[in-house]
Amino acid sequence: MPKHSPTAYQEPPKPEKAWYQYDIEQTLQHLNGQQQGLSEQEAAERLKKFGPNALPEQAGKSAFMRFIAHFNDVLIYILLAAAFLKGIMGHWIDTVVILCVAVINALIGFVQENSAEKSLKGIKNMLSSQAIVVRDG
Repeated sequence: MPKHSPTAYQEPPKPEKAWYQYDIEQTLQHLNGQQQGLSEQEAAERLKKFGPNALPEQAGKSAFMRFIAHFNDVLIYILLAAAFLKGIMGHWIDTVVILCVAVINALIGFVQENSAEKSLKGIKNMLSSQAIVVRDG
């Protein structure tokens, strides 16, 4: 789908009440539409004025930041504090084991998150992104 970037985004007119409370004629009048559909020219003008009828996509975090985010947890903080204290006491094997547990936990979370993200993208790709519209009657 081509990307459109309108120069000055304008909000569509807000209704006084919820859209479902209007009948067809009131809705068409409020949106300056016709029951025969928009003309190609009117559709192009609205596309230019309001942009495409699509939800904005958020930029994803980098893989490194998603991995680091798995260390932002109270239990991981406790593990890291325990590793720090064990290191101060000179118990290097315990320190390494605790740090390995924290890293393995983050790796497992990262892999699961990637898998879930791929599944969501697959579902999104299965959804229909096309619609039938009436143009010029």
